[in-house]
Amino acid sequence: VDAVLSRKFGIPGICRTRIVFAAEVGKNKKEIYLCDFDGGSITKLTNNNTLSIEPSWHPSGRAILYNQFLVSSTPLVEYDLVNNRSRALVRQNGLNSGRISPDGKKIAFVVSVGNQMDLYVRDVEGGNLKRLTRDRAVEASPAWSPDSRELCYVSNVNGRPRLYIINAAGGSPRRVPGVLGSESVSPAWSKDNKIAYAARLGTYTLKVLDLSSVMNYAGPKGESALIADSSAPAVEGESPSWAPDNRHVVLSSRGTIYVVDTRTNRKRVLISGKSKCNGANWSPILY
Repeated sequence: VDAVLSRKFGIPGICRTRIVFAAEVGKNKKEIYLCDFDGGSITKLTNNNTLSIEPSWHPSGRAILYNQFLVSSTPLVEYDLVNNRSRALVRQNGLNSGRISPDGKKIAFVVSVGNQMDLYVRDVEGGNLKRLTRDRAVEASPAWSPDSRELCYVSNVNGRPRLYIINAAGGSPRRVPGVLGSESVSPAWSKDNKIAYAARLGTYTLKVLDLSSVMNYAGPKGESALIADSSAPAVEGESPSWAPDNRHVVLSSRGTIYVVDTRTNRKRVLISGKSKCNGANWSPILY
């Protein structure tokens, strides 16, 4: 199917993609798991006996990152899927939520120091640490642009959590216009410049914003430009992550993980059971 989609329509398929997620295994304990795009072949990746959360993919598809909560620190851990080895990629005190840029060169993360939570960028292997925000606001959930030059993140600098975009080299942030809800959180940036996020509309609800229509970014082409009508039935959930086809997203709601078609707003259950699952992240490549 992937080959047909690529040859006939020039779009990437998703049948050979994988998804990582965190699952509850005990009180204050979560481990990282891997599955196929249809929820099959579930594999447990970690046995940390602690809280391991927010997994994300290295752009090569050969490793994943996640936050591990230890007694005295919360390192950002890189797990090598090829050699089954782990290492602490970032160890800064107060660390949370890190993401590697699509070109594999930079890593963005949020650090809490005192009452401040600010956004930082540095080289993946260390060095060139740059602080991008410096305020009393809470920053969270950095998401890289497809060209690795900018970051979309959440900040409550103006009172409520909203989406902002800032250059990874530094500069003034720009608020993303057109977002819905009393809060807008957990952004994900597609390769064709759409932002999927969770809007607070009573409950957190999936919404998609085309940056070409509100901030003059290069627009999606062909079918990927279509986004579900806002009047369509809302899909409840948080922390969306794009599939390589720039059409489907995976997200979690009440401990269940769903796949949503952003053109139709139709959803299907990916993972559901006794264990609460969340933080799903879609692989950037085919296997």
